[in-house]
Amino acid sequence: MFEYLTDHLLANHFFGDDIRLHGLYFEQSHLHVLLTQPFVAGRHPDWDELVELLEAQGLIHEQQNSRQSKFWVNGGSAGNILVTDVHEDNVIVMASGKAHPIDVHFSFPTRATRHKALRVLGLWD
Repeated sequence: MFEYLTDHLLANHFFGDDIRLHGLYFEQSHLHVLLTQPFVAGRHPDWDELVELLEAQGLIHEQQNSRQSKFWVNGGSAGNILVTDVHEDNVIVMASGKAHPIDVHFSFPTRATRHKALRVLGLWD
């Protein structure tokens, strides 16, 4: 759950999302998370366009000339951060031509590393 929620904090920070947590509730022994996110108008790119646009926006494709859905984003003093699940259905190209990743994940070797990055980025006390 911690990783899921902090992925949204990181998406807000790096990609300009406005994902908001409104609450949590239990129903029939299942935890539900209530989030909102503004609609992002646009279209899904093909793979080559996705890579081209994201690289033009400063992300680095982890494995060039492959369809590996992992990119590195520059986290400044937090270092490079691996963004995963970046594929055609999780990127929207807006009318401005900007690629907007949605529903992606941020990968860290340990929870402590994630905590440290969140603190360095000013997203966690």
